[in-house]
Amino acid sequence: MWDRPIIELAIESLITTAEVTGRASLLAVMSEFAGVCLNFLLVSSLGNLLDDNCLRILVVLRLGATGCQPHNCHVYGKEVRENGHRGLSCAYGISRGSRHSAINEVVKRALVSAGVPAVPVTPGLCRVDGKQPNEMTMTPFQHGKALLRDATISNTLTMSNIIRTTAEAGRKGG
Repeated sequence: MWDRPIIELAIESLITTAEVTGRASLLAVMSEFAGVCLNFLLVSSLGNLLDDNCLRILVVLRLGATGCQPHNCHVYGKEVRENGHRGLSCAYGISRGSRHSAINEVVKRALVSAGVPAVPVTPGLCRVDGKQPNEMTMTPFQHGKALLRDATISNTLTMSNIIRTTAEAGRKGG
């Protein structure tokens, strides 16, 4: 309790002097649920056990360590820095589709284990904004309507999010 004012001053100093991505990262790791994944029970049959490469990438991103050699993106020609953040948001990134599929599979298994069968959405069924959900429940969810769902994980440090995430952890861009 005696150290709290000193620690709070040190944190405030770090946040105010950090560059843009550093500030967003600091706010993110200080948010309420930042370390909740450390409490997960890792079980391979649930599909939440990370392989060695995924764990290495997770640690690199979490610590802000060097994850790759600086180079130019082979698709867009944009600079890829050693922190590896570019690969998280690049539309042509190798892992983007697999991460999306994996998170949707986890949600689907949770629905099935809760006794809510779901089926893939028919192609062409889109929302007003043009986005297409991944699955629809087979049984009515509320008011006789099916539940449509999709999962998306946004990157705190993309250009579309960075302005908001330097002001408040977890804020998503527009």
